[in-house]
Amino acid sequence: MDLSTRAVFVLLLALAGTAVAEPVTVTTRSTGTTAPDATIMMALGLKQVPATASLPYALTLTSHFDSDDPWARDHGINEGGEVMVDFLIGGQAYHYKGSATSKVERTSVSVFDSYQHRGWFDISAPDAGFTVQFYNDVYYLPGSSGQAGPLTPFDATEKSGKDVFGHSAVIMYPDNPDVPLRWAMDATVATIAVQVAVVPEPPQVALLAAGLLTLAMRLRASSVRRSAATAHLRQARKAPACILRHASGAVPICRWKLRLR
Repeated sequence: MDLSTRAVFVLLLALAGTAVAEPVTVTTRSTGTTAPDATIMMALGLKQVPATASLPYALTLTSHFDSDDPWARDHGINEGGEVMVDFLIGGQAYHYKGSATSKVERTSVSVFDSYQHRGWFDISAPDAGFTVQFYNDVYYLPGSSGQAGPLTPFDATEKSGKDVFGHSAVIMYPDNPDVPLRWAMDATVATIAVQVAVVPEPPQVALLAAGLLTLAMRLRASSVRRSAATAHLRQARKAPACILRHASGAVPICRWKLRLR
């Protein structure tokens, strides 16, 4: 194996090693009804509605985590990573995609298996700043007790019925810690779903494929060169060369002489 082929092989080993540490995407979805809070609606840029109304809502929260996190068996946390929030309430929509802090936790005790997914970030409103948090918590995942930590791939869905033990909320605090205020929109959950999946990074997959192709081409070229060299050596050994042992030249002695080009 020549030096360049060896370098390609080492690169492939490195890419294979990093593939184990590919990011994990956690997506939770919940639907139900919630009572709107005027301050939260204002901070999210949504129109005000009567506070006494209970409106249908849908919340989808998507976060990314590093599977190499040493605490991943108990929880996953990503500070400053990308988070996507889609929040629908009473025909209005709030969308956020950007930097945030997100956290997931999973607790399995006997038949009780809970999953908590939360994301929070700072937003600006007229004359004030806030930290807003979106929650999707599942209190019971049937048939999944005893599985590994929160970043282990799985898919669980709860539909309407008596076994729904979910909680969803939008909570907001002032960005000034000296102001002891809190606003909340707690939901009555009708459906809730959790999906944890490993998503390969496209650039890494492309590099790995290119590396495998390069290595295959180099190995094939090396095999062709070795076959040609072997055939040439076999032909060269068939060529005789005669030399004279005595000065008189009366006794010619022939031996096989290797002639290399």
